[in-house]
Amino acid sequence: MSETRNYIKGEIVSVAIYDVEEYPMHHHKDPEIIFIIDGQASVHTSFYSIDAIEENHFIFINADTIHNIEKIGGPCRVMSIHFHMDHIAHLYNVPAFSAFSMASFDQYSSTQTIEQLRRYLINIACCYMEKTSSYKSELSDIVLECYTYMMNNFQWFYYDDYILHNYPQRLPLTQITRAEEILTYLQEHYSEKLTLSNVADAFYLNKYYLSHLLKDTLGMSFQDLLNAIRLNIALYPLLESGKSVEEIAEECGFSSAVYLRKAFAVHAKVSLSTYRKRYGKRNPEDSIPDIICYGKEEQLSYLKMYQRKYYPEDFLVENTERLSVYVILGNTYENSDNIFRARQLQVTPQTLFHMDYMRDIFCEMDFDRVFAKTSDFDRLYEFYGSYEFFSPVRDLCREFGIDMEIIGEEDEEIEKINETASVFGRETSMYGEKGFRTKWYYFHFLINRLYNERVFDKEFCTVSRQGKKISILCNNIGEDKYRQDLSRKEIFLHIEDIQCNYSIFTYTLQFHGDDEVAVWRSIGAPNSVSRPLRETIRSCCFPKVSHSRSTAQYDLLKGITLEPGEMKLLMLVPEEESPEKVNSVTIKDKM
Repeated sequence: MSETRNYIKGEIVSVAIYDVEEYPMHHHKDPEIIFIIDGQASVHTSFYSIDAIEENHFIFINADTIHNIEKIGGPCRVMSIHFHMDHIAHLYNVPAFSAFSMASFDQYSSTQTIEQLRRYLINIACCYMEKTSSYKSELSDIVLECYTYMMNNFQWFYYDDYILHNYPQRLPLTQITRAEEILTYLQEHYSEKLTLSNVADAFYLNKYYLSHLLKDTLGMSFQDLLNAIRLNIALYPLLESGKSVEEIAEECGFSSAVYLRKAFAVHAKVSLSTYRKRYGKRNPEDSIPDIICYGKEEQLSYLKMYQRKYYPEDFLVENTERLSVYVILGNTYENSDNIFRARQLQVTPQTLFHMDYMRDIFCEMDFDRVFAKTSDFDRLYEFYGSYEFFSPVRDLCREFGIDMEIIGEEDEEIEKINETASVFGRETSMYGEKGFRTKWYYFHFLINRLYNERVFDKEFCTVSRQGKKISILCNNIGEDKYRQDLSRKEIFLHIEDIQCNYSIFTYTLQFHGDDEVAVWRSIGAPNSVSRPLRETIRSCCFPKVSHSRSTAQYDLLKGITLEPGEMKLLMLVPEEESPEKVNSVTIKDKM
């Protein structure tokens, strides 16, 4: 499907944000950057497939390159940036045809280089969507900076995966310009009988010099480059017409259909017939994008949501202190032993009983005992459709040495016992071996989660690790723990050289809030407390727990907001080391 972009006259880019189910195979005359701002998607192009592009990552699609987009799993929101190359060429006096190899997940591009480009793209999108009174001149300046940056860091696009192995050395501008002229010539004359010798003659060059020039600048031999160009052209009729392979081979300059099939299999890593069957046009409905488009205000709102998530420092409010943490995992030093070992922390069952996280939570939080009612498992009941998961939950507790008591619908006597035990008499009561759980109890619990090996240590943030496990403690408390006239803190975390995907557990503690003792005393310090009231009291002091995942295998980029008196602990548990989820259900317990 050939797609035409509707540009506003005089504009050099267009930006759109939309939710995608499937965007079928299509192409357009201008290059595009596909930027995933929420969820994840797969992208298939003429000669390669990206099975999963994660959130906050992007890929550059060169002009006239056939490609599609398909969401993976849940909702997927895409920001599409199209560069209007004819206008850019006229405005900046640069070639209208430029080809780039560019992907944020490319391990051969430095983190700093990718992050700078990501910033340029976000700035372009903001300027385009906000449309201030001076946005045209501002947009022109930003696009020029971005385009120059791409020319300097990402030129060229190699028409197959050689780019993954070797980038060209920085070459003189004259050689780059000459290579671009030759590339344009090949694109214009692809259907003719072209050889290294006759192309060299057309440019008054020695054929051996031409061969080395293409290899040095584009990383490909003359024949590989010519095949790639012809294959890209051949994909249009292959997918959009009923022409035979023989007809298409002749139109695109291939000597025979056999040679076309062979070249296609080498570049696309799949047979031509399989590719045509999978992506070929079957009926008009197959070419209609399955996407949800949004109005200008909604698109700007989604862009701001993305910015607040990944660049919270852009939204600083009055009386806010801006801080940053940059860590390269490798420069480490030893620290003193842990000062506290907490063994009485109780998590609300509604937070705890989630099959995706239960094993990791048990492993990290060192429980002695867990009490739960049947109703606490409602989330798991909805997932399984029955209570057959009780047995694996019990087995998981036994594996970690946890005494788990599951009670059914309580009668009055059991309720009275539990009301009393919620205050006195059990390790999980408000009053335990070490007295009431004040803010200091949880304060020391969070500190205890730090590992001995520290890689960053300042007043507001400590980053520690043990092997691949990482814990990050951020605080906005200050030396005087009871001082409340502190400014809001915005901390930007940049952890570089992370080795694998992580599950992230975040604990948030408001040190200046009421604690269990204060709330209990405010209601008259009763000897028994009902379950709803007990949970209310506990929530006043207990750290809020949330879960997320990091799929950035090389860097963790995260914004942390800290209100006065707030602490946040991030525990990064390597997913490659996390045991498999408990999903076997064998014994049905009747409650």
